[in-house]
Amino acid sequence: MSIRNVFSESGRLRTGWRLAIFLLVSFPPLYVLTRLWWEELLLRYFIIFWLLLIISFLSARFLDRRPIGTIGFLFHSRWLREFIQGLLIGSIAVTILFALEITLGHLDITARAISPSLLFSVFVVSALKTLFQSAFEELFFRGYAFQALIECTNALVATVVISCLFGLGHLLTPNASWIVATNLAVFGAMHAIGYIRTKSLFLPSGMHFGWNFFMRHIYSLPVSGAGGSDTLLSAEVSGPTWITGGEYGPEAGIPAVVVMVAASCLIYGFPGIRLAAEMKYLWAAYEAGSTDSQPRRL
Repeated sequence: MSIRNVFSESGRLRTGWRLAIFLLVSFPPLYVLTRLWWEELLLRYFIIFWLLLIISFLSARFLDRRPIGTIGFLFHSRWLREFIQGLLIGSIAVTILFALEITLGHLDITARAISPSLLFSVFVVSALKTLFQSAFEELFFRGYAFQALIECTNALVATVVISCLFGLGHLLTPNASWIVATNLAVFGAMHAIGYIRTKSLFLPSGMHFGWNFFMRHIYSLPVSGAGGSDTLLSAEVSGPTWITGGEYGPEAGIPAVVVMVAASCLIYGFPGIRLAAEMKYLWAAYEAGSTDSQPRRL
């Protein structure tokens, strides 16, 4: 094998090198921005999401030579349906966990005084912040890097690798443990299945948004070890950690893993979750070696 073949294949860089370039370009500025804005501000997530999206688009177009729509945020004919499907899956899953803890007597719930400022804070500011946060995490973990791994290995290997990294990344969150890392790896696999079924990031972003928004801002439970002040309810958790997740939140409990596995099976087998025609066309064109002819709607 010549030196050229080590770096290139079929006239372009090999997948591993393309992935390395993407990480070298994207990670440093994202790290610096998150360190500058450590607080979870709407502006922080807005900026880092769009920065990562632009880098992902450029990587797809100039490194992979594929349509930028394949990154997963193409507004195709099913994008809204996929987002709503994800939102329902995420919010219903969290509601099941919430109802379980109430039924077992591990939650003491009181309603907060409703005011226009509270409603604006919850349903506008917090909702937008959670939306950009969720979309950013999906783009980072199920976007270009995940897609590159699928190309150079296969969907199963890529799902295991990225999901494990997703779980390990949550060891940096408050009150984390190895149990948390394992549970969040399952959480990551659930979202990876959503991407694989649709080749789109709208379904996993909807799930992520529904899960985080309802858990923190509707039910007042910690998400990844952090609570919030802009919530509709006030909740006090008691009982065994293996059920409630303790200070980390339900994501650290066994019931959450059961719900995640059940949701993953639903996503994998539900016929209403499928590949949109536009996404099928784009990936078929890329795999056939042609990215020049695209549908007019793109």
